Amino acid sequence: MPKTRANTISIHKLAGAVGTAVQKMEKHREKVQPEFRIDFSLIMGRWLREEMALPEAQTIAQQITDAVQGGHLQEALGASAPHLQPAVLAHGGHIICGFIPDPSISFTAE
Repeated sequence: MPKTRANTISIHKLAGAVGTAVQKMEKHREKVQPEFRIDFSLIMGRWLREEMALPEAQTIAQQITDAVQGGHLQEALGASAPHLQPAVLAHGGHIICGFIPDPSISFTAE
C-alpha cells in the first residue's frame, strides 16, 4: 500500500492569511482580537472582542474562510487544496470565528 503524506502548511503563513482576511473586513474588523488562535485543533481563527448574535459571528467566520481558502491555500496547495468549513466556537466565555482545519493538512511552525 503506498504511503500517503499530508499536505504541509506554515502556521505563520496561515496566521498571516487570517490577518489579511480580517484587515479586509470593513464592518467587523474592530470586533476581533489580533491574535491567531488554534483551539483544541477544532477551529483556527480569531477571538471576538465582544459578544454578538450568531448570524453576525457566522458572517465573520465565512469571510475569514473564504479569504484563506481563495488565497493562502490555493497559493500553497493549488488544485489539491481541501475545502475549508467555516465555524464559530463558543468556549470559556469567548467566541472564536474561523474554520475547521482539514485533516489532510499538517502544519509547520515555519
